[in-house]
Amino acid sequence: MLGVVVLIYALIKYLSACVDGIHIALSARPAPANLGNGETANRQPEG
Repeated sequence: MLGVVVLIYALIKYLSACVDGIHIALSARPAPANLGNGETANRQPEG
């Protein structure tokens, strides 16, 4: 995991030296709740 972090950091530093600026936007959606029976709370009924 540390190697992946170092690689991403090095790539970002390299890109920042090559271009005028970098804009990175991250977003995350919450995972659907697991009801314990293989179904999820966000699943729509079929039919």
